[in-house]
Amino acid sequence: MFNITIIILIILIFQKIFLLNEETLILFCFISFIWIGLKQVGNLIYDNLEEQSNKIENLLKKSLKQTSISLKKYISLKLKLNLLISSFKKLGDHFYKLITLTINKIPLYQKQQLTLIYLKRLLFIRRIEQQVSKLIPLLISSRLVNITDLKYFYTINFKINYFSCLQKISIREYIKLVLIKI
Repeated sequence: MFNITIIILIILIFQKIFLLNEETLILFCFISFIWIGLKQVGNLIYDNLEEQSNKIENLLKKSLKQTSISLKKYISLKLKLNLLISSFKKLGDHFYKLITLTINKIPLYQKQQLTLIYLKRLLFIRRIEQQVSKLIPLLISSRLVNITDLKYFYTINFKINYFSCLQKISIREYIKLVLIKI
């Protein structure tokens, strides 16, 4: 290719289509220098550029992979956070329902407890009353026995007019009662 270009240039110069002066020679030298340099160094530059492009490609792939991993982690954390928020909301709703039910049931529970306590107290008082009602007649009869014994003792041993009069009155009453029944 270089040979064809030189032949074409020589033909153009001899035909005086292309002028050969200092500037053209400098341009020709510059172009040939660049062309020879590219031929000699072109593979090295191409290999260097290829190596740099491969490095950049690998860096971009790694960066994209890391970005996709971090995006997946972010999405996963976002989903977990949303799930956690919804779970806390559900927990709050359940807690609210529990507190509401508890508050509504506390007066009923207190009423039942008070009823139970008062019922126990009433049963206790009733038992005491029954025992007292059994005890009082026993005490009264015991006192009456003591009183009659004392009265009998006083009437027989002391000869007091009051007691003798009482005895006579009681004997008359007994006689009347016996007569009425007959």
